[in-house]
Amino acid sequence: MGFLKSVLKNLRITRLARKARKSTIIVIDNMGKAIFSFFGVLPVKAFKKTPLEAEIKKILIVRLDRIGDMIITTPAIRAIRFGYPKAKIDILINEYTKPILAENPYVDRILIWGGNGKSERYDLAIAFSQGFKSNLAVFYSKSKYKFGFSGHGGSFLLNYRVEDDRGIRPRHEIDFALRLAFLAGGKFKGRDLDVFESKESVIFAEGYLKENKLSGRFVIIHPGSRQDYIRWPKEKFVEVCDLLIKECDVGLILIGRGKEEKLLKEIASLMREKCLIASDLELKQVISLIKRCSLFLGNSSGPMHIAAALKVPVVSIFGPKHPFDNSLAWGHRGEKQIVIEKDPLCANCHPGDCFDYKCLDKVSVEEVFDVCRRIIAN
Repeated sequence: MGFLKSVLKNLRITRLARKARKSTIIVIDNMGKAIFSFFGVLPVKAFKKTPLEAEIKKILIVRLDRIGDMIITTPAIRAIRFGYPKAKIDILINEYTKPILAENPYVDRILIWGGNGKSERYDLAIAFSQGFKSNLAVFYSKSKYKFGFSGHGGSFLLNYRVEDDRGIRPRHEIDFALRLAFLAGGKFKGRDLDVFESKESVIFAEGYLKENKLSGRFVIIHPGSRQDYIRWPKEKFVEVCDLLIKECDVGLILIGRGKEEKLLKEIASLMREKCLIASDLELKQVISLIKRCSLFLGNSSGPMHIAAALKVPVVSIFGPKHPFDNSLAWGHRGEKQIVIEKDPLCANCHPGDCFDYKCLDKVSVEEVFDVCRRIIAN
């Protein structure tokens, strides 16, 4: 958690800060719309028609956030490709999410924010990430059709503004992105997520498993997350790890990067059984390792979405019921994709106002292990 957010939380004024932020965004957006309309930079009202396939030669897609967000957007990217099969599609992203799209056949060119992204003229631009920065990137595309979401700042830079209504109409993030893709002229080609391996990462993964003698079944566990309020307690991960190794006779790899390395070492030091720690791998290498595991266990995070995209058995642990963080929005459910969560019936759930995370504490070691054991047995 950032220093400022921590201070606001301890002062018990996070709710007031959120209201102030929302009000500021509304004021700035209204001022922007008025100024832009006065100078004729953008029309007062958004266009109503869908772009015609024949007039769209170059498309810019913008997704300037994290790994999980990028993976969740891949069905929408595929929909845009089938909606405009002859168009050139560029995508503007953050550097660290590049491996997610490096092998994606539906994208022609990857541009990096602050890097190789040059000012070009596009016919259609779509911001799947919300906020001023993404909308500004769409505005700079000089395209006739500028699509994005309102409610997060900079919507006056768009002429196709779609309301972000997730707070009152909860839906999965896959469908949230697909909605925008359809309005921009995309064609539905399923909800499956797209994550592809590189040849180099396949060679690495096979060598890594051979070197560490993991020729049989093994489990990958990601105990970290970007936010502490969606992180299951490390002590419970310790117990589950020991049980999996001892009772299920599997190898076990703890994965994580950056600041998560400390967490991985703490868990390994508390365990009775031995495991591997993989904290210095490239994202593309993580992808190929996850594809070869028997089970993935973790919190709501980027690696969890990678495992779901690769159709690996997944057990994911969810906490808050807040519309932007809950399992309805981010979870994956299927025959071997299990969400474990508890509802402590907190009124007006918001992580910024929570100090005890009872929803995560109520998820027991026994139920997590039991689900994992049954999946491994099958």
